[in-house]
Amino acid sequence: MLAAPERIPGDLNTPDEIIWHKPADRHRCKGDCDFHAIACSEDEGIIFPAPKQDVPTKLNRPHQTWCADCLDLVKGRRSA
Repeated sequence: MLAAPERIPGDLNTPDEIIWHKPADRHRCKGDCDFHAIACSEDEGIIFPAPKQDVPTKLNRPHQTWCADCLDLVKGRRSA
């Protein structure tokens, strides 16, 4: 699943966390944008984003997780 990363900075004792979001359907990025709209919010998004990546829905990477609302949208449990 194509996803946009949100980086949550850690402190001195904890590593950064990555939360993966489903891009909003209306968002079309060609790699040169400074904002990614996300499916779980009509108002919020990711500013100065890293490139979108293909991320498995069953994520097993240290310090990374899916946004629960975006994952529900991907799995069809919630409508946008």
